Formats: sequence, C-alpha cells, structure tokens
Amino acid sequence: MSEKNYSIVLGAYKGMKRPSVTITVAEEEIQAALLQEQQKCARLETVEGPAALGHTVVIDFAGFLGEEQFEGGTSENYPLELGSGSFIPGFEEQLVGASAGDSVDVNVTFPQNYHAENLAGKPVVFKCKVHQVQEKKLPELNDLFAKRYHAPNMDTLRENIRQSMTQQKQQQANAQAQQAILDQVVANAQIELTDAFTEAFVNQLFASFTQNLMAQNIPLEQFLQYQGISEDDLKSQMQPQAEAAAKASAALETIAELEGLSVTEEEIDADIRRMANMYGMPYEDLAKDLTPDKREMIQNGMLMTKTLAFLMDASVEE
Repeated sequence: MSEKNYSIVLGAYKGMKRPSVTITVAEEEIQAALLQEQQKCARLETVEGPAALGHTVVIDFAGFLGEEQFEGGTSENYPLELGSGSFIPGFEEQLVGASAGDSVDVNVTFPQNYHAENLAGKPVVFKCKVHQVQEKKLPELNDLFAKRYHAPNMDTLRENIRQSMTQQKQQQANAQAQQAILDQVVANAQIELTDAFTEAFVNQLFASFTQNLMAQNIPLEQFLQYQGISEDDLKSQMQPQAEAAAKASAALETIAELEGLSVTEEEIDADIRRMANMYGMPYEDLAKDLTPDKREMIQNGMLMTKTLAFLMDASVEE
C-alpha cells in the first residue's frame, strides 16, 4: 500500500448504478474487419502507364523554398499512395498521370499552422522523380485466405472474428461500467489530496504522454513548439485528470482495506506468467528482472482491478 497522502471519508460505495448493456456484433462489422485484414495482406505490383488515384508511386523528392532547398523536405525511393492524404494538400493530386521515369514539379503551399515557422503559409516546389507506379492487389476472401489466420474455412474465420469482437465489446462495456461506478463512489466521498500525491499522478501522466510521443517518433520539444506551450503548461493541463485519478486511487485503496481485499504472491506470480506468455519470453527471465518496486506496482495494480470487480459485483443495473 502507498503511504497515506490523502484524507478520505467514504460515502456509499455499494449498490451503485451501472448502465445496462446488450452486446451485439453485426454482419457489417465482421465484413469490415475482413476487408481490413484483406488490405493488410495486399501486395504491390508494378504497372505500366500513368499513375491514378489509389496507385502507389515510388519517388525521389526535394523541396525548395525559392531557390534554396529546405531541411526535412527530401527523400529517396519514397512509396506514396496517391489519395491517401498523407502529404500536404495538393501534393498527391499533381502526381496523378505521371509515369515511371517522369520528372514532376509539385507546387504547393504549406498550411498556416505548419509546425516549422519558416515554412508555414509559404509556397514551395517539390522536384519529384518517379521511379515506379504500383497497383495494390488484394487476395481473394476464400478458404485459402482463412488459413492465413489458422481457420480451416471462411465460415470459421467469420465466427472467430465475431467471438473476438464480442469479447472486445464486452471488455469495453465493463470498463465503461466500472468507470461509471467509480465516478459515483468518488462523488459520494470527501477526499483531500496532498500536493505531493497529485504531483505524483501528474508525473505519471506526463511520463506516459512522452512515451506515446516517442512511439510516434515525435520529440517532446517539437510537440511543445507546435502547440506553442511549455512543459509546465502541459503539466498544468494534466492537473484535472491527475486529481481525478488520484481521488479514484484513494477511494479504491480505502475500499480494499475496509473489505479486506488482498492479492496473494501466487496471484502475482500467475500474472507474471501471463505477461511472460504475452511477450513470448520465459517466466524466469521476466521474474528475475522485476525489482521489489516493480513487483509492488504489479500487486497494487491487481488490487485495484480486484477492487473494481468487487464494486461491479456490488452494483445494480439501471
């Protein structure tokens, strides 16, 4: 348990109302999921003749502001799907009709809110060289396609997708119900937080946010510059969410103590085995790398999950 950095007087926490949910998966949803997987399995084939919307062109390009080539506007052998909207407006359309071997000057204007101030709102020219025109070929949705997903036929694959989507929707519904219950519990309680406790949650949110940026290859400094804010401004924006999370944590921790809820060492080890299986690594390798602090974090997370499940069982459907 964490050190008490809050004071709390609980109100009612049993018998909270949760929304009534009926889980259904429509045939249209299954078909959309199949088409999405079909797109993932597509292959590109070189075609002769001019490029059309939907084709992929493999290009070299270099961007010029006036007579000077600007930084970050150059690439070689870049595969660009025409009509994808992945480049600035007007770029892709000017490559429609180009064939392999063509050179094309693409004239565009950067948006006014573009993150690079020296280019924002400026007209530029991209000198492009087209190396290839490619067309996407989709596999047929047949039993051979189903075998890619370890299903003997399409009927089985459709049923597998239905079950998977049903499970996902049920998990989402449970998460929404738990949040609705927790919101009521916090609203019924009187909770005072220390500044240090709230700041710890702000730092957690900030760390998670920066990790997500890193996963997208976006430096924090670039994001802050684009938004026109400082690191302190960003943390201030996170303050309300951090306070809500801190109050929820205080309420759950207190309820767990009152109800005598706990997590055993066997349950922790079982969860570590589950994680090891998910990461495809031996249990022993994962377990030996867990410091006492990390193990305590796992224990606390499992206890919060168990407490939320307790509140769900003690709630009533609207």
